[in-house]
Amino acid sequence: MRYEGFYVYSLDPLILGRMGRVPATPPDWAQRAARKSSKPPAVIEHPAWFSGYWLKLLRKKQEAAYFKRQGWRYQLFRNDPIEDRRCRRLRIPGVLASHNAFVDEAIYRPIALPRIYDAVYVAKAEAFKRHELASGIRRLHFLMPSPVELQKIHPGLRHATVNPRNLSKEEIVRTLNQAVCTLALSREEGGMYACMESLLCGVPVVSTKSRGGRALFLNPVNSITVERDTAEAVSEAVKELARNPLNPTAIRSQALRDLEAHRERMASHLSWMATNSRGMTSEFYRRLFKKSENVERIGDEIFVPDSAREVPTSVVTWLHCAP
Repeated sequence: MRYEGFYVYSLDPLILGRMGRVPATPPDWAQRAARKSSKPPAVIEHPAWFSGYWLKLLRKKQEAAYFKRQGWRYQLFRNDPIEDRRCRRLRIPGVLASHNAFVDEAIYRPIALPRIYDAVYVAKAEAFKRHELASGIRRLHFLMPSPVELQKIHPGLRHATVNPRNLSKEEIVRTLNQAVCTLALSREEGGMYACMESLLCGVPVVSTKSRGGRALFLNPVNSITVERDTAEAVSEAVKELARNPLNPTAIRSQALRDLEAHRERMASHLSWMATNSRGMTSEFYRRLFKKSENVERIGDEIFVPDSAREVPTSVVTWLHCAP
């Protein structure tokens, strides 16, 4: 039996930005890929940001109707239970399955190193990351893509250090393992890859209350979530983890169980979409999550997003299989 025509990409570049407008016609390369298929293509959008606003979801519902008229099957995958509940109310097809499922546990792992930082914050230089909430931490280090001078972000960060250049994955993993904890200080984003990467390294997280999906993976075994969004509350939580360290093995084990649950849910849903028989090809879809040095494997044409970056905004996955 041949399973093909499973075509997945992000719609974000196609959205025209005004309420009431439908997305543009899929690009030529997308239509060419669709013509290769003997089945109606499936369009899966898996945002890396919170997408639970009602107006945004009404637009997604309109997009789903548009694709249905084209004979395409549309699914909106959700990172946050709020998104999932609202999508269900609006009858937008999809499943609650975090994009953190794409983080590679073979790369992010515990390493026995001295804890030279009280906290490491993996955060781009953008305001939503709320860097200023880390200003009360003494031994503070930032991991930034395209690093900038920290005092330009906030004067209270002059004492902190930052990577002088972009780092390799191996260097990032070593840095995470040199921290008492990592930080997650945004009020809103998606599942937050950096949060899951820290947990897989066995490093606990100090988080603010948030929506977007990372809270699904945080609990007293692996983190402290502060009640107040202040630098003092964050600093005190970091000191608490320094005084009473959490168990790295338990942190990683819990993260692996959580990832497996989301991967199973995603695989089951994709299998059902492809075959109309839930579970019939779940083993094939699990192969999506097998890690390899070759990210693109010619035999199956499976593309696995690089876990050190956000899920690509164009192609997420193009599956083609002949078992």
